[in-house]
Amino acid sequence: MAKPLYDFCISTILDERKLEQIALRGRGEATEGSTWKTGRELFRQAQEANAEMPVIFSDAAHNTETLLLWALLRSVEITGERTTFHFSDAKRIPGNHHRTELILRSSGKEIARDYIRPYAICRTPPFLK
Repeated sequence: MAKPLYDFCISTILDERKLEQIALRGRGEATEGSTWKTGRELFRQAQEANAEMPVIFSDAAHNTETLLLWALLRSVEITGERTTFHFSDAKRIPGNHHRTELILRSSGKEIARDYIRPYAICRTPPFLK
């Protein structure tokens, strides 16, 4: 039986070419130039709860608004000021969903159109469940 999705997810951006490779392979890894301390802690909590934590991807260069892929986190490693994360079971997001539909964990509000941070911790959206 499949594990349930955790209540929280991470929304991040990657280059469109890398997203296409991920879509073909179904898995991958990426490195972010900031530390995901809270993300790592929530990932740990998801594991303890026997749940899967999603990561949702948008295109970094051309269209950060449209949600393109989602996958399941497999590890979150922090080294210095960088975070490397591994994921699997990548799938295209059906329909036409936008980053502004995601609800930030910190404020309980939708992500603003002009949100410029490369990642955000959000509530897992219903369209993934």
